[in-house]
Amino acid sequence: MRGFRWPPPPDGGPRTWGPGPGAPRTGRPALPEPDTELVTTPHGVRLERLITGAGDPVTVFAHGLGNGIATTRPFGSGVTGRKVFFQFRGHGRSDAPPGPWSYADLARDVRAIADLSG
Repeated sequence: MRGFRWPPPPDGGPRTWGPGPGAPRTGRPALPEPDTELVTTPHGVRLERLITGAGDPVTVFAHGLGNGIATTRPFGSGVTGRKVFFQFRGHGRSDAPPGPWSYADLARDVRAIADLSG
């Protein structure tokens, strides 16, 4: 037990070190949410998309589940060319179709964004 004291400090509060549970983990805050567009995929799901940069190559960035475009954008900062970020189904402004989803559905979303973005 790190920092255990008895009796407790006069103010009664615990003594902890470092950022609390709500602080940024990387020391770098997420970028603000940019203006995005909704695109309809061939399989009928509308997905939120952001395109930045220009030229080739074109790189598609897929966020981790529970995250989004803002938390993924810093990973593209060192990548040249056009960068395509999108929200998976059920995230951000993207559609949340009814029924269970599979990894095949998520893969279909990535493929559709890649095809629609050149």
